[in-house]
Amino acid sequence: MSESELLQLYAEMNSSIAPSIALYITVLFGYFVVAHIVGRKLTTVEIVSANTVYTLVMGLGLTQLHRDITVLSVISNELAALESKFVGQMVFSEWTPLVVTLIYFFAFIISLLFMHHSRRRDT
Repeated sequence: MSESELLQLYAEMNSSIAPSIALYITVLFGYFVVAHIVGRKLTTVEIVSANTVYTLVMGLGLTQLHRDITVLSVISNELAALESKFVGQMVFSEWTPLVVTLIYFFAFIISLLFMHHSRRRDT
């Protein structure tokens, strides 16, 4: 691929990351609000249902985000191989997908623990 094609693909992939991050943050904080406000009032079946839906949505969002960042890393490596003048503006390395995935995974685990804690808390 030529440099211009790689830059166009990079821009398109970069623009698809923002909605993925926005969805992840929206669902994460929505889950925190539900856990805090009604966590103690929910039955076990409701908790299992909420956690199942939450896990599926977060898993799909995390998978899409990981895929997008991996593709961006590959594109930035291709541009580096072409010695593009735009490479200095790109912050993706081979570790970026792993680091972002781990951060989002730990946020997911913390949110599940928060729901568990909210249910056990005495007010």
